[in-house]
Amino acid sequence: MRQALHIFKKDVRHLWFEITMVICVVAAFTFTGSRRALWLMDPATNRIAAWTLVMILLPLTWWTLIARVIHDEALPGDSQYWTTRPYSWKSLLAAKTLFILAFINLSMLVADGMIVRAYGLPGLPLGKELAGLLWSQVLLAVVFVLPIATLSGLTTGFVQLIFAVLTPCVIGLGIAIVAPELHGRHFQLQSVAGT
Repeated sequence: MRQALHIFKKDVRHLWFEITMVICVVAAFTFTGSRRALWLMDPATNRIAAWTLVMILLPLTWWTLIARVIHDEALPGDSQYWTTRPYSWKSLLAAKTLFILAFINLSMLVADGMIVRAYGLPGLPLGKELAGLLWSQVLLAVVFVLPIATLSGLTTGFVQLIFAVLTPCVIGLGIAIVAPELHGRHFQLQSVAGT
């Protein structure tokens, strides 16, 4: 565990700028999410642009932080720093997991709790909502953290990661543009098979 904490501290020192960006965007998410409770009372107020920008920036900053922390000790290749040091792979995995839990999951748990508090009564304890808040952390890990962490572990750098993420998107977009009738036929076949 000492080794994992040592790696964790090194990552915090090295990635302070990315951590600051994630915390700032999470703070903006908390502020705009809490303010939405007040905006619902005043329908003339339009804050959709700020909310949309925060919702786009939030996963981008998470993915950047996850990729940077995992690429610091990349698995593929033969010239990794961590193989020359006496790092155990278990300590390395524990340090990266702790880093992601501390700066992504914990910050979002606090943000979600504050937003729930803004929508509810201030005197009400969060005990009733705790199960939902914890479930949202599980969904966050499965939908946003694990896919990018897996791809980051399989790629050697940020550029290769971007290509790994964008290639399926570009292929799907190309198929939708070039052969839109295939996309429509696929749904027609599904609807006919389902009835």
